[in-house]
Amino acid sequence: MVRDTHPTLKSTFMTLVNAMEIEHLFLTKGKNFKLAAEQVRRFFRDYELVPYEGIQINSNCCVSASSALFQEEAKKAMQKNKEVINYLLSTLSAEGYDNFPDIGEIPQGYLSKNFHTLAHLLDGFFGVDSHFYNLVEDSHWISKKLQQ
Repeated sequence: MVRDTHPTLKSTFMTLVNAMEIEHLFLTKGKNFKLAAEQVRRFFRDYELVPYEGIQINSNCCVSASSALFQEEAKKAMQKNKEVINYLLSTLSAEGYDNFPDIGEIPQGYLSKNFHTLAHLLDGFFGVDSHFYNLVEDSHWISKKLQQ
């Protein structure tokens, strides 16, 4: 990652760490780092599902859309989300829940929580397992339209 010095910042990645050292990478859209960072702060101020004791936005990890690293970092971050999805699917499969009709038979507990997390990652619902989150589109991915 590089320090962003681009004066007309269009999109920004931000790394966010809470008190448990959970790191999230955010895609935002703003004219400068200050405005982009405010979007992340507002998101966490208004987000009620996952409470954070505090947040730290690392400006040294900010990457402008005009940077050559932008697409590379986006792909890496979204790949981490895919890895979580694949892990959750393999956990369910290892316990015998590998066909769609089996989902209704998942017992409440660890496995149902895996499925719950999987559903959040697939539907764009932010959670502690979100490595990458796109605030522009409320998604764990970047649409083809936004990539252009």
